[in-house]
Amino acid sequence: MTPAPDEPSLAASSRDRSPLLHAARVVRERWWIVAICVVVCAAVSYLLASSATKQYTATAELLVQPSSLTGLVNGTQTPATDSATVAQLQSTDVSLATSSPVANPTRSAPPPTAATR
Repeated sequence: MTPAPDEPSLAASSRDRSPLLHAARVVRERWWIVAICVVVCAAVSYLLASSATKQYTATAELLVQPSSLTGLVNGTQTPATDSATVAQLQSTDVSLATSSPVANPTRSAPPPTAATR
């Protein structure tokens, strides 16, 4: 007993009833729509990312502790307490902070805004 030509076979009807197989068949038939969507989304993402304003944020803290050279060499690390040594160390720290490799990039940097603080 064979099915009539106008009736779908059992295998064909069960194949059409599976939503996953139906979706796969639709994607297979319309692959070009999927490809166009992928290309358009990638192009739009690239254009938005390349035209966005770049934002950089950085913070730094400088901890200055007076110390003596002999304490560093001997490993005793006794802090300098006399005012002359402390003044000399502070002067050295200031000259390092204002040296060209440190000061020039700092001067040319844009001022911080409320959003970057």
